[in-house]
Amino acid sequence: QTCALPICFPVTIQRCMVTQSDGKIIAGGDFTSYSGSTASPYLVRINTNGTRDATFTATLNSSVFTAAVQSDGNIIIGGLFTTVNGVTEPRIARVNSTGSRDATFNVGTTGAGSTVRDVKIQSDGKVIAVGDFVAYSGSSSSYIVRINTNGTRDTTFNVGTGLGNAAYNANIQSDGKIITAGAFTTYSGSSNNCIVRINSNGTKDTTFNVGTGLNTNWGGGLNNGISFDSENNTYLASDNLSYSGSFTPRIFKVKDNGTLDTTFNPGIGINRLAIANLVSGSRLYTAGSFTDYQFTGSTGIAMVSDSATLSTSIS
Repeated sequence: QTCALPICFPVTIQRCMVTQSDGKIIAGGDFTSYSGSTASPYLVRINTNGTRDATFTATLNSSVFTAAVQSDGNIIIGGLFTTVNGVTEPRIARVNSTGSRDATFNVGTTGAGSTVRDVKIQSDGKVIAVGDFVAYSGSSSSYIVRINTNGTRDTTFNVGTGLGNAAYNANIQSDGKIITAGAFTTYSGSSNNCIVRINSNGTKDTTFNVGTGLNTNWGGGLNNGISFDSENNTYLASDNLSYSGSFTPRIFKVKDNGTLDTTFNPGIGINRLAIANLVSGSRLYTAGSFTDYQFTGSTGIAMVSDSATLSTSIS
């Protein structure tokens, strides 16, 4: 999940963390050192005891916003960077388990035309990427693209004119459909305020009716965390205060048809920016810059039940 919390990186920002199958953590962000070592510019792997994994030696020239681990252990990264280990890789790349650049993932000399903010890996290994870009490898791709396992653009994913503005987050449902959120108000010419569900072929899923969507006056989908339960209900959290005209203070649940699930009632909700992550299909964790949930002190992190009440099982 995208995160703006300075965890272990003094003065700088850690933007993404993802756990490998062996428990080691890949972390990316704006930092240029970890635990005193300058051999970790913008991307680091952390051992299970918290120390830097010195066997992972990726060197980038600018920030990493997002990372995702493939089933084979290789890692897709996206962000502001334009080189990986001294080789041109404009804003998206794949590195192997040692941090070296994977040359078989060829994004071309232009790669993504601007910042890549989120990447997710499909079950077939293809990559969904969203961000500020309007082109990928020289072809028009307005803020969203699907990438083949060799790094080329997947032309079977036809998004038409794409999103009308930047997308900040995306996630893939178990049925292959994609939900993305951001600052956009249209998708392929149709009105969609800051959130849309897309079929696996790139067309808009019209069965997902978000109504008036997210309130663009509150940053749209900025910093949303998007998670799904086993029934493809969607949990979202952000700095947004409404969904389809209803008051949803920074955390809410959406049914598989796009309507608000009112059984998930956060009341007064969260007092500041939040993201959310559904863990093991049942436990919903939210983290961010908030200091309370439902007027109860809960600084920076909270666990929430399926009825939106604050869990007291963590302190």
